Amino acid sequence: MAVDYNETMGQVIKRKRLQLGISLRDLAKAANVSHVTILRIEDDKFNMVDPAILTAIAEALHLDRLFLLSLNGAGVEDEDIRIIARAAGKMSPEQRQQMLAMLRGSFAEAFKNTASDDLDDTEEEYLDERV
Repeated sequence: MAVDYNETMGQVIKRKRLQLGISLRDLAKAANVSHVTILRIEDDKFNMVDPAILTAIAEALHLDRLFLLSLNGAGVEDEDIRIIARAAGKMSPEQRQQMLAMLRGSFAEAFKNTASDDLDDTEEEYLDERV
């Protein structure tokens, strides 16, 4: 499943669930929530979803949990970083490359020797699937 950076978290979950032929009820059982909760997540009715639920959904759908967490804005305590992560999730690969180039150019010293600075700007499946 290729990443569509214009999709919301709910759209990603629904598309992958349908692709795998998993019912709402089966996904709900795997995440230990009601099928109505899954439906509301897929319809983007929540501002933020519990990271434990997203982890269970990611496992059931064979998605990278960090990818879902970044779409959810969870897993990062700094609100500004969550905003950047959510915006990046909505960008095309070209826009992501442009943003990273601007950040690296403006903040070169901060990006030196960072463990997270191992991103390949040409990689189109950034944090997509584990499979």
